[in-house]
Amino acid sequence: MRTKKDIEYKAAPYGYIATIPAGTAVHDADNLPARQGSQARYWACAWVGMTDKAKAWMDGGYGFLLEEWEVLELPDDE
Repeated sequence: MRTKKDIEYKAAPYGYIATIPAGTAVHDADNLPARQGSQARYWACAWVGMTDKAKAWMDGGYGFLLEEWEVLELPDDE
């Protein structure tokens, strides 16, 4: 699974964190409790060209949480 398009990631109160490029790999956010009636959620994986700010955000334990509508399901070989 990969992101459908570029995603400008912001978080309150910090503002802009990074732009996650289209095609970035994601994995299930199965470490979070399910939300009743909601769509699936995913964590973005590291991508080539991450800024220092994006790396620090990910390495600091925050990560980039995405919603199902931002993700494209692809066959395993793509």
